[in-house]
Amino acid sequence: MNKELSSKITNANVLFTIFIVCLHARPSNLGVYHIVGTIADAAVPNFFVISSYLYFSSFCWEETCKSYFSKMKKRICSLLIPYLIFCAIGFLVITVKHLFKHEQLPYDIYSFQSIIRYWILGKGNPPLWYLTSLFEFVLFAPIIGYLVKLTKYSFFLIPLSAIACNSLSYSNILFWMPVLLLGAYCYYWERVVSAFFLKFGNFLMVAVIMLLILFCCYFYGLDNRNIWQYYVYRMIVPVIFIVVYSKINILPSSIVDNLKQYALFIYCVHYILLQLISPILKNISPFIGYAFKVIATIVIAYSIGALLKIYFPRLWNILVGGR
Repeated sequence: MNKELSSKITNANVLFTIFIVCLHARPSNLGVYHIVGTIADAAVPNFFVISSYLYFSSFCWEETCKSYFSKMKKRICSLLIPYLIFCAIGFLVITVKHLFKHEQLPYDIYSFQSIIRYWILGKGNPPLWYLTSLFEFVLFAPIIGYLVKLTKYSFFLIPLSAIACNSLSYSNILFWMPVLLLGAYCYYWERVVSAFFLKFGNFLMVAVIMLLILFCCYFYGLDNRNIWQYYVYRMIVPVIFIVVYSKINILPSSIVDNLKQYALFIYCVHYILLQLISPILKNISPFIGYAFKVIATIVIAYSIGALLKIYFPRLWNILVGGR
């Protein structure tokens, strides 16, 4: 992977991490928060595209079994172990919060099975479903790669999979099959994608920005986002950002350089921090409170991560999966 592409992927990764914080910090789904939600919903599908692309960029088909199990072992350390740790942190924080406020616990404290279930399923830190879904992707990733690299016409698998998978659960990895296929396609048929961008580059840039504005307008005021139209948006939005990133880096390099090593950590703790910060700001103007929550969550997560990295480097390495 060339340096320029690596820089763009890093920039996008930080941007979409910020999007996730913006998405979960919203005080409601009304007004401008609808628009924020629609744009920020671009984060997860783009994360899957990036993950798929990076997986296949280092997959060796000459040593398929060795490469497969090597990546499997690496993902246990980079995904499952951080998942269990941050699930445990979420469990502890939610428990302490409920006890402090004299509220009923969301699980049966006298049932070992209930406690383990609450912890393992990440009930105290719901956004972590993404880590387990990524691990599920790794289990069958070679099948996706093999099908995509057969022919450039494998692109048509993307709409076909969208038709087949749009009714599945949001947390089901097969729900995201179209964007996983897109990530693989962008790697194996990069020359086809690049040629297309060169031919229609300037037109595409204007077209995708207009398309994003139209999506925001169309979904404005929509409460039910489990409809097929919104599924189509989720599957198309990575293309919008691929086109934009083919022209520019959205975030300033100063922000990216500071946050790139902490993106996963911010993602894993942001929900917990929001649970602690939100009650403090309940009497503040919603918009000011919202902006403060987003900034405070990122700054606090970054600060905790920086301290851990300096004073507890081994623990930090485990928490971020060796990244």
